[in-house]
Amino acid sequence: MEIGTMTSLLYSSRGTTKKTGIMEAMTRLYRVGFVHQDMHLCGLIHLDHECSFSKDNWRDEVWELKKEAKRLGVHFHQAHLPYYYVGRVYRQENREFNELFDRMLRRGIEICGMLEIPCAVVHLFNSEVEETEEHIKENLIRYGEYVELAAQRGIRIAIENMYSPERFGSGVEDLAAMMDAFGEDKVGICWDFGHAQLRYGAEQADAIKKLKGRICAVHIHDNFGETDQHLPPFMGTIAWEKVMPALREAEFDGYLNYETSANRRVPEALRDEMARYCFRAGEHLIRMYEGKSE
Repeated sequence: MEIGTMTSLLYSSRGTTKKTGIMEAMTRLYRVGFVHQDMHLCGLIHLDHECSFSKDNWRDEVWELKKEAKRLGVHFHQAHLPYYYVGRVYRQENREFNELFDRMLRRGIEICGMLEIPCAVVHLFNSEVEETEEHIKENLIRYGEYVELAAQRGIRIAIENMYSPERFGSGVEDLAAMMDAFGEDKVGICWDFGHAQLRYGAEQADAIKKLKGRICAVHIHDNFGETDQHLPPFMGTIAWEKVMPALREAEFDGYLNYETSANRRVPEALRDEMARYCFRAGEHLIRMYEGKSE
């Protein structure tokens, strides 16, 4: 098992709204140990966030990034694609945003293809239907074309668990049903530990085991069981001593991948040190996974 991180670990910084450029983030993360990185593409739909891949010359930017990644020896093992978020659930009348979302989701898939990324994470569409069968049907319609587009480029889509019990996709049954509907060759599951802490609490380990053989990606972060804080591991209340062995029992052996945002709270002088802590904490999580930790 290898340790990886989403490039957003160095996306934001304290006291400013300016975002760290992807080239700088990739290089700094590499220097603290993260050879394996997860391409943060969520910002594609936030045109005011200065995401270089949102601009007209985005292909040139991707090729430059790929060239530098090859020189350094950085490997992009997965990505996080754009998603609908709070206040931006799918509604037909949101035509302008829907068109932007469609364009940038397609662009994100193309970027993954250009960077030879084999796995891309998405959030399920959350519309206003009620029954599980209706949600599945809705997601097959809304995501079907994107899943096929990704498959043509050798990319497997990973659907991420949410945390609100009222939202489709937060429970293991929803995830398994959606994966079966799309087909396991094209779609797997991304297990987000922070989301699961809010949804399952102390029962998270049992939930993980129910997805045996289905988890193809993970998001590592912590919280105190109240809000989605995206803290580094061991800074919240997740029982890592239980969930890491459960991950092994679920037959996951991919990249232990971070999705933390702690760096936005620390001074610039400490941001690399925080990233280095995350890498070292990842080494400890792997020992827990292997049953070797004290």
